[in-house]
Amino acid sequence: SRSRSRSRSRSRSRSRSRSRAKTICSNELLLLMALVAVFCLSWVGAICDSTVPSCRGNNTIHSSFAVTFFALYDIYMLVLHCNAPTGRHWFRTLKMVVSIATKARWLPHLLHLDGAMDVSGIDWNFVEAIFEWTNVTVIMLWTGHYVLSHPISATLSWAIVQGPQDELQSAGVLSYMSCRVLTNIVAVLYVGCLVLSYIAGVHQGTLPTDHVPYISDMWVYPPGNWLSRWAVVQGVHAGVWCQTFLFFAQGGSSASMVNKFGWFVSVCALLGLSVVGCVNEDENLTIHSFAAYIYFGGYDVYMLTQVVFGAPSKTGTNTNTKTNTDTTSSRKYWRVVMVLSMVVAFVSQAIRYCGELGLCQYTAGLGGNAPEIAEWLDAIAIITFMYADVYSKEATKEYFLGVVQAGEQQGRSSRGMSKAENGDLEIKLLTGEI
Repeated sequence: SRSRSRSRSRSRSRSRSRSRAKTICSNELLLLMALVAVFCLSWVGAICDSTVPSCRGNNTIHSSFAVTFFALYDIYMLVLHCNAPTGRHWFRTLKMVVSIATKARWLPHLLHLDGAMDVSGIDWNFVEAIFEWTNVTVIMLWTGHYVLSHPISATLSWAIVQGPQDELQSAGVLSYMSCRVLTNIVAVLYVGCLVLSYIAGVHQGTLPTDHVPYISDMWVYPPGNWLSRWAVVQGVHAGVWCQTFLFFAQGGSSASMVNKFGWFVSVCALLGLSVVGCVNEDENLTIHSFAAYIYFGGYDVYMLTQVVFGAPSKTGTNTNTKTNTDTTSSRKYWRVVMVLSMVVAFVSQAIRYCGELGLCQYTAGLGGNAPEIAEWLDAIAIITFMYADVYSKEATKEYFLGVVQAGEQQGRSSRGMSKAENGDLEIKLLTGEI
């Protein structure tokens, strides 16, 4: 009896300990920790650790972001491992221990033993590289194993969701971001990167002050090259989702071949932009220029397909007459913006290549800055067109990118709920139509 009592007491004690651990490290805090860690990792890739011309990075900034990532993610793994509902699997335990052990590579730097290690005849850079590769590998293996072994992973999907926002959570959408919010983020990253790169270039003295620079000139030297490697890639990622939203707003798989072609060309153009941001003209002019041609030329083609052949947006669920009238007026306004942006883009392309077209006599008044000014106008016209394209389509109000617990949605359907009872929510899972 006393043994059973002690056993219950120890069980309650362990239960209270786990409860305190979960209280101290809530799911929200863990999420924040993981997001900060991954954010730091994104900058590790953008700012390399060498100042050689092929890199032009900063070892202090690079290392600070890298150490923060590794440290935060190890803490994240440790807490999740202790609280795992599936138990402390030996595979994850091993990987977590190895990940923590690989941090030993930091000790020589923390203890200021770098000088002593240099005379030992061992290539410590090589040893440190092995430790780092091992650390990255075990983090990937641990994360993949945790996700795949978690019970909820079988029901979660990354999805594009269509429906009224107030019905999303009741339909099993755990977290979401609207198409229009994502478009705003793209615009901020796009314009912000251009403005900050220009200001930084002028302040650092790496940009000319006697004439307008090309956009690519801003992304050769720090910190412009750091900004382009980070902001352009992030913006392209979000931009690809915005183009996919637009594709589904015009019918998705049932859209015309022109709209399918337009989606394909726009995504290829954005991927070209990501290469422009990552490979500057000093690193490899051929790759940089080819990617720039794909971006500007490809998106100009997309603009033409949308203005001339673009399908109308699918209607939303709002039946209010006054609201629909206002929406029609707003759609016409954005449509005008799209047409003007396309015209500016095509005129800018003609100015940029005026030599080949025999039109240079019309641009003489720009003081030799015609190609540079045209490139800036084309770049601004493209982001303006994308923004207007999204806002001109009523259906984009009810498109969201979200994490969906599919099992809950299936449960609602299996209980025999009609479409009226279930609302107008329509979920297109990435494993399905998309």
